[in-house]
Amino acid sequence: MSISELEVAVILAEQSKRIEGDIVWRDRPGRSTIKEFRVDVESEPGWELIIDGFWNPESGKLGYTLVHEKQERIVGLDLGVGHNNPKGDRVGDTHKHLWTDEDADKDAYEPSDITADWDEPFGGVGAVLRGDGDQARGGDASARMAAGADPMTPELLCDWLRLSLPALYECSPAPQEGVRVRTPLMYPDGDLVDVFVLERGEERVVTDHGDALGWVTRRAAGGELSEGQQAIVRDVCRTQGVELHRGRLLRRCAGDASVAEAVERVALAAVRVSDILYTFRARTRRSVGDEVNEWLQTRELGVEQRVKRRGHSNREWTVDYRIRSEARTSMVLLLSTGTRGAVRRIVEHALAGWVDLRHLRNAEAGLAFVSLFDDTVDVWREEDFGLVEGFSEIARWSRPEQFEEILHGG
Repeated sequence: MSISELEVAVILAEQSKRIEGDIVWRDRPGRSTIKEFRVDVESEPGWELIIDGFWNPESGKLGYTLVHEKQERIVGLDLGVGHNNPKGDRVGDTHKHLWTDEDADKDAYEPSDITADWDEPFGGVGAVLRGDGDQARGGDASARMAAGADPMTPELLCDWLRLSLPALYECSPAPQEGVRVRTPLMYPDGDLVDVFVLERGEERVVTDHGDALGWVTRRAAGGELSEGQQAIVRDVCRTQGVELHRGRLLRRCAGDASVAEAVERVALAAVRVSDILYTFRARTRRSVGDEVNEWLQTRELGVEQRVKRRGHSNREWTVDYRIRSEARTSMVLLLSTGTRGAVRRIVEHALAGWVDLRHLRNAEAGLAFVSLFDDTVDVWREEDFGLVEGFSEIARWSRPEQFEEILHGG
């Protein structure tokens, strides 16, 4: 069930919301020049909230997203990207999204009191946290990261593209290099798709500078795409004749005549890639479960999923996997979340299950209880593992070989 507009208003009005600790921008491995951060938002009511930051200096985009535990973006601030609202009006490069019952997060407006620009990678965080505008233009100069080299402005290439592309395509100098083409195509939330034309010797390269995959991952609660979702991306690239290189979609053009076609193909590929948001809302229990399922299918093990067993208290519990190897049988619970705020509830639920089901170990010799933590998302602490360690064996999904040893009684 989606969050309501009234719930959003209550959350934004709460004055105790805060970020504890430092915000650190990190390079996303294999994702071109994209930098990201993800921090929990603490509050006295204890809502599970996250702020995601996204910065792509190459394409001139900076964004912050306040994500609710229902996996909804309730506030978003975008700098350096245009947007078409559901009613057809267009807002400029600096705009904010605020959740409404009618349009969810798709409607945006231009705030008058936010002066930060896309090259100020701390400006606007407070506006997202509070839900209002602020005048923040970033922190210390020592904390601000360089935005890169001075932009190049190839006017002749831009003029030529205006003649070659349909009227709805807008050309302008890119923030750093080449030409930005703002297309009429849109991501699922209404943000317009930008592609970039770069000169590379005798050829031209058309690329999204990593925006498409960045658009998907910045709306997730954490983690990477599953193998199945990566396969979808590869299929999209093959269909559109587009390369996938270090997180970027790109197409190389040997002559002027093919540039316009490349712009349209890369833009369409970006839209198709963003559609995987509907199969990847976040790296949640379901998506991690898909990876575990795929891995188990490659092993010589007897696997039952979602096995129901009645506990000593007469409560019925659902165990994610019952796995049989030659050495023993294991009951496995998968513990996964993208938010630190949900960790304690998940671990305590697993602990309660193992305690209530302990009589099964007396009835079946050699039966093992295994708690499988999805530690590819950095939300767990040592005390979380320790809470269930006395009642189950601990496996970490980042080390599948260790998990396999446990299943075989090693």
